[in-house]
Amino acid sequence: MAEQVPVDFLIKWNLYAKYVGFSLGVIGICVLLLYHLRFAAISTPKQKYEFVCLSEAKYFWIGLSISLAGFLFLINTIFADSNWFWFLSRIILSIALIVSLSVFLGSYFRYYHPFRIEKKLKKLRYETLRISSQGRPMKLLSEEEEDEYLEKGMQAEEELYTVDYDVWIDEVSGEIHTERYDGKLHAEKCPECEYLTLKVVHEKVTKEPAEKESGEIIKHYACKYCGAEHNKSFPLRKRGTPA
Repeated sequence: MAEQVPVDFLIKWNLYAKYVGFSLGVIGICVLLLYHLRFAAISTPKQKYEFVCLSEAKYFWIGLSISLAGFLFLINTIFADSNWFWFLSRIILSIALIVSLSVFLGSYFRYYHPFRIEKKLKKLRYETLRISSQGRPMKLLSEEEEDEYLEKGMQAEEELYTVDYDVWIDEVSGEIHTERYDGKLHAEKCPECEYLTLKVVHEKVTKEPAEKESGEIIKHYACKYCGAEHNKSFPLRKRGTPA
């Protein structure tokens, strides 16, 4: 027969677990509320867009994780145990729930949450009207229309898919708002024209790596806009070094 659990211990355990559970629940909700307050305090759609990109997943992960941990502490106080076997079984069940919920949260943020963010970002970028300094709604120009208002270097960035620009216009006053977004592909900033149009043309290993000595590779860059060329040297890991 399993040894009885002291009543005083159970009372204290359940009391402290409730305190911890409620506290974690409140903290988790406060984290989520803080995100929404910060989002609401941002004035322009472009700044909201950048805030969502940088912060939403982090705030939601922290807030939901803390809230679920609080929920598990509260669940742990529902049952009244009379012996150590059932008390330890309850603890093991709680640990199993923690592992299961961690897997669920990981899957949610890996597969579903990115689609939710993408939908929100599209709404902020394309569907939320910009307002001119004179209080009028502005029109988003098409890809063909916006080229008239973009510098040649900006157009080159768009052609390389390293940067994407949106141009909004007040059709009454002619006021222009140009917004810059990251493109689908990567390029480096050209030190000459300062556009993101510097890409690797070819590379050459100038020194093979050895077991006790690093190697070297030189990458040759060319700017697709101004034509400037640059070489950069990068070290190669020693042989046997983990990637």
